[in-house]
Amino acid sequence: GAVDPDSSNVEVYVKVIRITPEEAFPGAKNLLDDFETSVNNTYYSIQSSSDYDLDGTVSTNELLQGFHDYICDTCYYDYAGLNAYDPENSNLYIFTPCGVFLPDHGTGVVCEGYSRSFKILCEKAGIPCVMISGKTKASSTDGHMWNAVAYHDTWYLNDLTWDDPSAGKQYQYFMCGSIAGRIEDGQLSGGDSVDPDTGYMTRAFTFAFPQIGSYDRTFTPYKTQDGHCVGVIKYSCNEIADLSYWEKHTPQASTIDPVEPTCTEDGWSASTVCSVCEGIISDRTSVPATGHIPAEPVSLPATCTQGGYTGRILCDSCHEILDAGEDTPATGHQEAVTVKAKVPTCTEDGCTQQVECSTCGAILQKSETIPATGHQETVTVKAKAPTCTENGCTQQVACSTCGAVLQKSETISATGHQEKMTIEAKAPTCTENGCTQQVECSVCNEILQKSQTVPAAGHKKKVTLAAKAATCTQDGCTQRVECTVCGKVLQASRRVPASGHVGIVTVKAKAPTCTKAGNTREFKCSRCGKVLEKSRTVPATGHTVRIETVLTVKDGVQVLAEQSVCTKCSRVVSQKVLQPVSALMSRLKWKSVKLKGKNTAKLRWKKKAYIQGYEIQYSKKKSFKKYKTVVVTDAARTSLKIKKLKRGKTYYFRIRSYLTIKDNTVYSKWSKKKKIRTK
Repeated sequence: GAVDPDSSNVEVYVKVIRITPEEAFPGAKNLLDDFETSVNNTYYSIQSSSDYDLDGTVSTNELLQGFHDYICDTCYYDYAGLNAYDPENSNLYIFTPCGVFLPDHGTGVVCEGYSRSFKILCEKAGIPCVMISGKTKASSTDGHMWNAVAYHDTWYLNDLTWDDPSAGKQYQYFMCGSIAGRIEDGQLSGGDSVDPDTGYMTRAFTFAFPQIGSYDRTFTPYKTQDGHCVGVIKYSCNEIADLSYWEKHTPQASTIDPVEPTCTEDGWSASTVCSVCEGIISDRTSVPATGHIPAEPVSLPATCTQGGYTGRILCDSCHEILDAGEDTPATGHQEAVTVKAKVPTCTEDGCTQQVECSTCGAILQKSETIPATGHQETVTVKAKAPTCTENGCTQQVACSTCGAVLQKSETISATGHQEKMTIEAKAPTCTENGCTQQVECSVCNEILQKSQTVPAAGHKKKVTLAAKAATCTQDGCTQRVECTVCGKVLQASRRVPASGHVGIVTVKAKAPTCTKAGNTREFKCSRCGKVLEKSRTVPATGHTVRIETVLTVKDGVQVLAEQSVCTKCSRVVSQKVLQPVSALMSRLKWKSVKLKGKNTAKLRWKKKAYIQGYEIQYSKKKSFKKYKTVVVTDAARTSLKIKKLKRGKTYYFRIRSYLTIKDNTVYSKWSKKKKIRTK
């Protein structure tokens, strides 16, 4: 029988649920055993080869790096497979971990394949790990999947997809914390539990990552205790002491040159070190010191200034003194004067005495030159400059010490006048005087030829432009007078402006109306009688109408009419009767009222002209004591669905049309009632 959905006394029992699994890709069900075996073998293989620091144990940090390296080395991001993926063929191989654990069937995967493989290995090791799907910061549309791993009660982000670019694996997104530019707020929206079937996060949750200021890793060469290279480099996180990763490298030998032994110090043989981590590749060996080798005894005679020795023994290799022998003192110098002192004169140098050793010839006191004293000049005849008319002479200089004439006085002849024109000759003009030239001596300024004034000649007048009277439209001018000699304008001609027209209105302007033409005004000049602006006819503007719908009375009957009204003169230009009001008030007719589905009513009615819309009421009461109203504002619409009716109830429907004109709304009569019953 029918079940009331609102009733709380309903119990439902499910006896059997059948789930039919589907293959992720063709042939997948035949590979389940191989997959499980490969997961175990892969895990133990990674565990046995992840002792990166060679301390004999594998830490959780090293095991996570082992998972990271194996997946990145085994797989590649299959762009071609993703572009060719078609949801219709149900081949989901690139979205599965089979690329890691069944590499013989293909190693191409996408981000979900990386993430699922990492989660499987973490779960095998008992390390908490979840898969997170969402949008990347680089794109708000492309989906992506990565992992979060709990390590020492702290969550770390791991994105193996982005750590496996085409250029080779990296560790930029391995065990990440809150890093500027990657996870800016230190948190990631994920979930608070994991679906055991899918591995996805199920509800909103916030992962709090450790705060790491920057992603710089400290470079630490890893060596054995005796400093030898083992082919591994360790990268440690600056902020978290126990968070590291390791990279293997091939030792690069660099030779250290040998050190030769000396008489007293040991030497070393050549050795090699790794240029990558600076660890020792081949050790060097010590070469013993050679010891001193005595040479034959030697002697050195004493001199005037240095002592000597006898029986001294040196090392033949390093020349170190092994036996000093006996010292002999210096003999000292035997002084003798070799150059006598000489007093200088006015013209010849002098010198001091020179003393030398008569034994070794060493100069004990060197003779030094004393410069000649030079003449003491005094003027005995003063110099006199020559003039234009008198001779002069040069000065005479003698030495006050020895009386020698150092500079003899000589006669300088008179120079004579140097003529110079100081005033140029100038011809007289009509208005200015002229003059003759003036010549003077440029040395003594004596006037040799004096300048004389030549009087001005005066202007020769002539009329070059006659005067002209101005009119209404043309300028006039006064006469112009010029000099026929110099061309100077003695009386300039000036413009006399045109007087301009004096306008008067001879025809007044008249504005046009909707039906009658008008005209513009007319101007004439009162002086010359010229028509300045001619009157022209302005055509009637004609009516500008607006269409409006009104209720009016025609032949004693109230009707709905459409009329054209002029917007300028408000005259009704034309009127057309659309329909009597009694027709608008006629009852609207239903086409059908049917139940669609269990609780949806579909209503259809006949269209009516010249209306604005429809008003529909429905109620569970036949009297419409309580009802709901739906207004349809589209007059062209003839159907409506009313949804979410209560099930198992009877509903009544009625409809009417309406028209609103200038705040006056006219309704038609209600239609006949129709009813339906919901299921």
